[in-house]
This record gives sequence, structure tokens and C-alpha cells, in this order.
Amino acid sequence: MKKPIRHHYVPKCLIKHFCNHNNEIFIYIKLSGKILKSSPSHVFVEKNFNTVQGNTEIEKIYSEFENKATPIIDNIAKTFSLAHLTEEEWDILLSFIIVQKSRTHQTRKNIRTLQEGMLRLASPIANKRMPEKIKNCDPENENFIKASSFGLLKDLPRLLNALEFNKKIYLLRSNKKNFYIGDNPVAMHNQNFNTIYQGYGLAVPNIEIYMPLTNKITLAILDKHISCTNPNLSTIILPDYNVDFLNRLQIGWAETSFASKTNDFTTAIEFLSEHPDMKTFQEGNMRID
Repeated sequence: MKKPIRHHYVPKCLIKHFCNHNNEIFIYIKLSGKILKSSPSHVFVEKNFNTVQGNTEIEKIYSEFENKATPIIDNIAKTFSLAHLTEEEWDILLSFIIVQKSRTHQTRKNIRTLQEGMLRLASPIANKRMPEKIKNCDPENENFIKASSFGLLKDLPRLLNALEFNKKIYLLRSNKKNFYIGDNPVAMHNQNFNTIYQGYGLAVPNIEIYMPLTNKITLAILDKHISCTNPNLSTIILPDYNVDFLNRLQIGWAETSFASKTNDFTTAIEFLSEHPDMKTFQEGNMRID
């Protein structure tokens, strides 16, 4: 069997739920403001994105996570409910979200930036004694960056434990407006950004994690102490202004583009007009109120 060389960094099992009846999806390019019409096969995809030195094993492992999560996401999309999920299905769904966060362009850029900083701090002696090791860790070495991104999954058990025991999960539903999905779809919000807990991360205290599953539902993973409209409900119907807030998060966290079932990007146009700095991703700017 021929190995696939076109690799999605946002899987088709998500993208398909943002397509219209003609299997079309509309893409908004943040920097230019262009709106494009496309299909699931040509959205959030790149040639050999997960190929490392000719090896496609990473793509195969990502596909295994997708294959396990697909029927779960499809069922949630059909029932608009989380009530039927088994303990095993919860583990699969949360693992899928953690994996999704690790596999984007933005994660690789973060790794590259971190590596550049570490190399600047490396002493001349280390460079002389371990030149080959330093070369292999070069932030310009794409194979190193890809492998490092995949290597983040070593932390999967700890992150899964943090989400299961410290968070409460809700399904947020929109009856009218459509949710967007960005090229970096696991969006986060931290109301305590300027405190000792400042920053973003799946296990950071007080972090709010949002990932759209379809054009009408978004999964919310919140600290257990964060109050909701009705904490006894696992599915919450949102007013339009809350949908707009979640769409602004998708816009802000997207690196270059985001997508919608329709070509109505009114919320995006207004938001980027008011906040032109959000046309490029800058994590420090991610305080969206």
C-alpha cells in the first residue's frame, strides 16, 4: 500500500463536521482577509508534514488516535450529548485533544523558539565537545523539530490525569451561529493571565480549554471551581455573544487561517478590524475578553 504523503495537522474527522451539504468548507486567511472555498482533503494539510527522514511512522500513530476518536466525535455530533460516553471513550477523546495540541505548526514554532534560546545559552565548551549533538538539535533542522513535537506525547499520561481529575467537561451548543475551527483548534483562555499562574498550557491552573467538534458544538474543559450557568448540565446552549467569544478565541489562536461551514465571517472581520495585531499569532496577546 502506498504511504500517504499529504498529512493533515487538523484531522478530517473534525473538518468534515464544518462542511456544508456540498462537502465544501470556507477558509478565512487572517493576514490578507481572503475567503476561499475548499474541500476537507485540501484544508489544514501539508505534504510530508509528519515525515521524518523518509519515515511516516509518526503519521501512522496520529492516524491511530484519529481512528479511535472518530466514532466518538460522530456520535456526539449526532446526539448533542456527552452522557453516553464510557470511561474508555472519555480517555480516547481527551487523549485526542492532547495529541491535537501537539501536532500543529504553532507547537513546532514554540519548540523551535525554545531550542534557539537553549542554544544561545549553551557554552562554547559544549559546542566544541558535542558538535554533532548540537548540530542534531539545530532549531533549523526540520526532522529534529518534527520528532520533538511528537516527543511531547511522552507527557500524555500526566496531562490525561490532570484533565480527568482537575477539570469538568461541558458540551457547548449553538442553535443559531456557526462555530469556526482554526488551524490550531485547541484554544485556551486564562482569566488569571497576569497572576502567578500566568501563561497557557493544558495542565495550567485556571486554564479554560475549548475545541470545536462541529459547527454547532464545542467541547469545553474547565477547572472544577469555575462556575457555569448550570453546573448540573453537561450540555449548555450558548447565547450568540458566547459563540462570538469562542470564535474570537479560534481566530486568535489560529496561526494563519480558520474555517467555517458558511462564508459568513462577520465576527472575524469585525474582530480583526478592531484587533489587527491578531492577524498574526502571538501567544502573549491571547487575552481575549
